Amino acid sequence: MSNESLALNIKGEPYAAEAKELLRSKLIGKQKPKVAPILGMFFPLQVSVNMEYSRTIPTSESTPDLPDRTMNFGSVHLMDKKNPGEPGANVAEMVVVRGLASVVRHRGEDDRSMHYDALLEAESRAQKQKKGMHSSKEPPVQHLNDVSFGPSNKAKQFLPFLQRSGTVTALVEMVMNGHRLKLLVPKESAMIVFALSGVRTPSKGRDGGADEPYAAEALAFTRLQCMQMEVEIDVEAVDNTGTFLGNLRTVNKRVNLATSLLEAGLGSLHPMYDVNRNANGPELAAAENAAKQARLKIWENFVEPVASSTGDAEQAAETEDGNVEAFEATAMMVVDGSTLYVHRADKKARLDWLVGQLEGLGLKEAPATGGLYKPSVGALCCSRFTEDNQWYRARVTALSPDCSQVTVFYVDFGNSETLSAARLTTLDPSVSLQACPPLAVKCQLAYLKVPSLNEDFGMEAATALSEMVFGCTLAVRLEGREAAAGKWGGGDTMLVTLIDADASASVNARLVEAGLARVKKVRGKRAAVVAEGMKEFQERARQQRLCMWQYGDVDSDED
Repeated sequence: MSNESLALNIKGEPYAAEAKELLRSKLIGKQKPKVAPILGMFFPLQVSVNMEYSRTIPTSESTPDLPDRTMNFGSVHLMDKKNPGEPGANVAEMVVVRGLASVVRHRGEDDRSMHYDALLEAESRAQKQKKGMHSSKEPPVQHLNDVSFGPSNKAKQFLPFLQRSGTVTALVEMVMNGHRLKLLVPKESAMIVFALSGVRTPSKGRDGGADEPYAAEALAFTRLQCMQMEVEIDVEAVDNTGTFLGNLRTVNKRVNLATSLLEAGLGSLHPMYDVNRNANGPELAAAENAAKQARLKIWENFVEPVASSTGDAEQAAETEDGNVEAFEATAMMVVDGSTLYVHRADKKARLDWLVGQLEGLGLKEAPATGGLYKPSVGALCCSRFTEDNQWYRARVTALSPDCSQVTVFYVDFGNSETLSAARLTTLDPSVSLQACPPLAVKCQLAYLKVPSLNEDFGMEAATALSEMVFGCTLAVRLEGREAAAGKWGGGDTMLVTLIDADASASVNARLVEAGLARVKKVRGKRAAVVAEGMKEFQERARQQRLCMWQYGDVDSDED
């Protein structure tokens, strides 16, 4: 059977999407599941497959060194509902009779399907009835907004539509790792990248690097649960790489994917994930705790903590002279592959005080200012964040020509957004920067040169850094400071080494090892020691030709 249809290219041949959707709706997740012998998962017994013949495909002249390929051909039947265990409708006939595929014409001596005559008859019926590709009408055109790659602001434009819609039905097009998927959202005609909020699964190695333990199992688990199936999502936010964050449930099995991964010991909650701000939070925490107690998968070596982790940051930062400043912090916003904003753990009480002060001002109940407040670039204000409708301190960074739209930077969290000027009001003196300095601390990975977002591998570096640190509690070792630049200052940039207690190397070194950053030439005894320690990771990436090293050395005397 020749199929005009199943190419992954969105702008494929006519009736490609219709053929793919027919097979998906008929074959995926429709019959009663049986327990799989591995992983304790469920999979649907869908079809009867009968292999009929093989054919050797000779090597082409352009690739003479490659061996000949052998392709196996067979027939796929749905299971007969009236006679359990017996094959029913031929899937190939179903596609052909709807005009979504054509039948290959064989030579007399060629092997062919034992159902070949039935396929020809199905095609004849489709032609007479002018079905699908045999119709004289113009084929349908699929308009799809693919926001799964490219600048993150493209994805952010879709966030309000997905949030206003509440629970949205989507189709799983690809499973990238256990907690990260590519989804088609038919209602919005959009393709998006989606990650489970607050949950992280082990990741596969980049560009040939070693996988984290149980990465393959987590990937297989998620594929078996929802690949090519209808799911329901609730979108909460979008991160700086354009990945949408939220909850996901399968439609047929009513399975919460995050809960299932945690129960199976194939995922963990971010340390700073607030279970009380999410309706599923207590359920997720209980699932993770059960897996810990049972020592499942990633928790097989779990040891119950016997004391507070206070002081871990100081211990991680100890050096020969003992004079290096260190502190514990949570990563809140990743700007690019080298820059991020964090909350210091020792400032948590101050943050809680500030949130309480803002809530006490009663701004939540205040009517829209409707132009009473006149924003100006550089001015401090209170801005009502569109994601949660709460008020936060912000600085105006840009205005539209008619001043109706304003771009603000939230000084206590490190993120920006563009919103209506009606969502701004004057900053009360009780929460001024004099009363409480900005709590978002700007950090830059020390001694590294990382591609910017518009350079090759810049987006990959930002994504990798976000996956390593977003929402995680880290030990931050201060290597230096860079004076604030710009018209409004905003505090020095801290040049740091980030240390995750669960990883064998610093975040800086892991980014270098992935070929997404390189070590700068540095001066000073301490800087030289730290930079030299990362060069072994750089050499590994260079030898394996990972990412920025794929075409050879990229060192520059300009560093």
